[in-house]
Amino acid sequence: MIGRAGDMKLLKEAFNAAIAKSRLRAVTITGAAGLGKSRLLYEFRKAVSSEDAMFLEGRCLSYSRSVAYHPVIDILKSNFD
Repeated sequence: MIGRAGDMKLLKEAFNAAIAKSRLRAVTITGAAGLGKSRLLYEFRKAVSSEDAMFLEGRCLSYSRSVAYHPVIDILKSNFD
């Protein structure tokens, strides 16, 4: 997590804003392969694990470029069978 303090801060600010306003919030994490996106998300979720929140996670994969709304489909499949 070296050098990711700013990214973690942005995620926590978005999370706190969503909690304060009782609203949904979508955050997109993008970057090259191997940059640490999954680790950043893992560490963030661990940091807020005591909060009452639901996380819905979808992934964009290179082979799914031609599938419209693939991340949304991924979220629905993984969370609602």
